[in-house]
Amino acid sequence: MNMKRRIVLTAIAILLAASLVSGQTPDPAGTWAGPMTTDAGPGGLEIMLTRDGAAWKATAKVRLEGQEVAAAVDDLKVSGADVSFSLTLDRTLAKFAARIDGDKINGTLEAFQGDRKIGSGTI
Repeated sequence: MNMKRRIVLTAIAILLAASLVSGQTPDPAGTWAGPMTTDAGPGGLEIMLTRDGAAWKATAKVRLEGQEVAAAVDDLKVSGADVSFSLTLDRTLAKFAARIDGDKINGTLEAFQGDRKIGSGTI
C-alpha cells in the first residue's frame, strides 16, 4: 500500500473515531453539585441521579440563606443530556431545567408559591 493511501485511511479512521466519541450521549448518573444564584441570593444545589433499571431516581440538597435542607425530587425527567425536575421547599415549588455538558451541568430554575411565580435563578 502506498504512503498516500495509508495517510488517507489513517485520517478517515481518526475522523470516524472522533465522531463516535463526540456523538455519545452523556451519562447523567452521579452526584452533581455547585452554586445556585437566585433572586433570594446565592446558594447551592446538590443532586444525586441514579438509574433504577430503565427509570431514574434522584435525591437533592439545597443550600439557601445559610441553611441546607434535603428536598424531595418530583417530576424527574432525563432525556439524553437534558435533565428536569422539581423540588418542594416549605410552601415553594422550584422547577429546574438543566443540560449536561461534559462534566458540568448548567440550567435555570423558577420558584412558585401556588400559581404565582416568586423568583428565578441559575444553576
